[in-house]
This record gives sequence, structure tokens and C-alpha cells, in this order.
Amino acid sequence: MARRRGPGPGRGRAGAAVPDGPAGRVPGERLDVLHARPVRACPAPGRGSAPGRPRIGRPAAEPARRTPATGRGRRARCAPPASGWQADRQHDRAPRRHEAERSGNREAVEQKADVMTDKLTVSVLGTGIMGAAMARNIARAGHAVRAWNRTRDKAEPLAADGAHVAATPAEAVEGADVVLTMLYDGPATLEVMRQAAASLRPGAAWVQSTTAGVEAVGELAAFARERQLVFFDAPVLGTRRPAEAGQLTVLAAGPEEHRSAVVPVLDAVGARTVWTGEDAAAGSATRLKLVANSWVIAATNAAGEVLALAKALGVDPDGFFDLIAGGPLDMGYLRAKAGLVLDGRLSPAQFAVATAAKDARLIVEAGERNGVRLDLAAAGAQRLARAAARGHGDEDMAAAYFASFDEPPAS
Repeated sequence: MARRRGPGPGRGRAGAAVPDGPAGRVPGERLDVLHARPVRACPAPGRGSAPGRPRIGRPAAEPARRTPATGRGRRARCAPPASGWQADRQHDRAPRRHEAERSGNREAVEQKADVMTDKLTVSVLGTGIMGAAMARNIARAGHAVRAWNRTRDKAEPLAADGAHVAATPAEAVEGADVVLTMLYDGPATLEVMRQAAASLRPGAAWVQSTTAGVEAVGELAAFARERQLVFFDAPVLGTRRPAEAGQLTVLAAGPEEHRSAVVPVLDAVGARTVWTGEDAAAGSATRLKLVANSWVIAATNAAGEVLALAKALGVDPDGFFDLIAGGPLDMGYLRAKAGLVLDGRLSPAQFAVATAAKDARLIVEAGERNGVRLDLAAAGAQRLARAAARGHGDEDMAAAYFASFDEPPAS
């Protein structure tokens, strides 16, 4: 499948403001994207700044000078030309408009710059744990946000960030350049978009970020075609904390010619965008999301069972963590989820049990439709459903721990 990599976690949040071209760099310099200042390429080995003059010992100090990027006197920095994985990472970190410039397409540069500076009207349908954080970051990026949630109380706090809180989906999408959906599942998303249909503007972009399942993505794409919307399949990786920090990873598929219209929104909610294909209806982004979530859910359930078994056998969990510390079995995610259980910090949820149970079902169904038995995923889905039935549905998915006990464990 075609894959384009977006900016990595180290890129500047205000990528459009980084000076570029002749006005921002002098000849022989490249851009230090992480610090938003020019870097002069090192001379070739064995040569000084003057042609044919060998450089012996340490290079002479260079005078401080002012650069457009820093606005302060600073000794010129010297860095070797990047290659291999370093060049790849620099490409990931660079704002997208530099990619177009390097290809020589000046018109594309100007168009991308315009998009990145224009104020968009973005409708966010669904303002739960993830949707509210995404809407807030979009508003803080300078775009006009029109938010709606089935339970209005969950959307009201966004008014403090300048968002218009709408009473209906139709009101929320009025005049929207981009519609972003972050709802429970595919059927819920289709229902809400049908309620909004009369107010949808033909040609608007629809960024569909719900984890909806492969089959549902095809149905949503069909609705987009009927309403003449530009459809993007764009689920995200991350939980409450990275969502609030605008550090999600966006998995996206959609037509390349229209991507510039949604880049400002994706940049506002995420640290990185991974493009998986041109045809959003094929669900390549959702397929990758299901694969990633299968690992996340399995690891979460494993963490819960480790703690449950340790409790049953009278083993101090710290003894287990000390045993694996620093080795190949140690894992930050294991410690993070176990810590939520041991410290009683399951609320507010980073990712709720009920939502994880839904995603687990989608994973199992995807396996069945494609002739694959996913025994661990099926068992994990049952554990999550059992934990939700016992009153832990709104707690963090680490609360699947409680599914190991017939009676609530003693604290």
C-alpha cells in the first residue's frame, strides 16, 4: 500500500511560521526544524572555508551573527549533511510545505502556506474523552470550532475555548470547511451524519476519526459520495493525555490532491500523521488501527492478569517488576497500566473499558471475516465486557483487572 509519513514528534507546533527560502536562510545553510533556526552545512572533510585550503586542528571560531530565524546574535552552527535514518527523521519533522518546495513545485508551496494560515471552520461531532481534547486543540490553533455532543454537558466546557456549542448535528456543520467525527462506532457515526445531512456543504472535507471497523468505513464512504464530501479515514492512536497535549498519532487515508485542506486540522490534534493510502473507502488506516489496538488490548489484559495472579499467590507486584527491570520483558506500558490499578487511579479514564470492549469486538470480527482465529483477542473482548458489566465501563481499560475475580478483590 502507498505510505507517506507525516511530521514526527519533534516538529514545531507552528510549522507555518518557520522562515523559509532565501528570506529565512543564507546559501549553504539547511533548516534545523527542531529549533527553527538555520544550520550551516559542515565543510567537506579536510577542507576549510576557502577552496583548496586544508583545515588543520580545530576550526577557527566564527563571529556571532544575527539570523532571521533566531533574531539574536548566535555563533553559526555547523552540522554534517544528514543521510540514511537521520535524513528520514528530518523529513518526518519538517513542515509539509518544505516537501513541496524541495520538489520544485512553487505553486504547491504557496497553496500549502495559504491553507496553513487560513482560518478554517471545523465541526467536531462527538466531544467525549478524545473528541473534546481534539476540539480544544483545533480551537487553540486558531480555527473556528462548532461542537456537538449527544450529551450537551460534555460539549459545554468547550465554550470557554471559543467553540460554538451547537444543539444539533445540523447546526454544528453549518458552513464547516472540515467535519471531524469522533463518535462511539460506525453506526452511531452514520446516524449523526444523516442528522447533519441537510447542512453539509458539498465539497467539504470529512475527517472520520471514529474506530469504526473495516465494513463500517465502506458505508461511511458511500454516504460521503452521496453528499459530495471529500472523505478521509483518519483514526488516531493515543489516549486522553496525548489527546489533550495534541500529541496523537493520526493514521490517515484520503486523496492526495485534497490533503492540504485537512493538514491544519491533523497538525492541531497530532504530533505525527501516517498516510496509508489514497482511497479512504478501502479503510487502510482503520485496518492499521485495528492491528495496533489488538496489541494494546492484549498488553492491557496481560497486565491485569499479572496483577491478579500475583494477588492470588501472595506475591508482591514490586517483586515481579524488579525481576524484569531493564530486560527485554520490561515495558513502560505494562508499568503504566499496572500503576493505574495499584494506585487506584482508574478515573478519569485514559481510554475507557466500554470503548476498549467495542474495539476488541471489531478486531475479532475483522479476523473472522478474513479467516483468522484470534483466540487472545476473543478472550480479551470477553474480559473487557465482563469488567464493564460489573460497573467498570467508564473506568480506564486497565480496570479489566477486575474481570479476574468472581468477587471484588480486597484492597
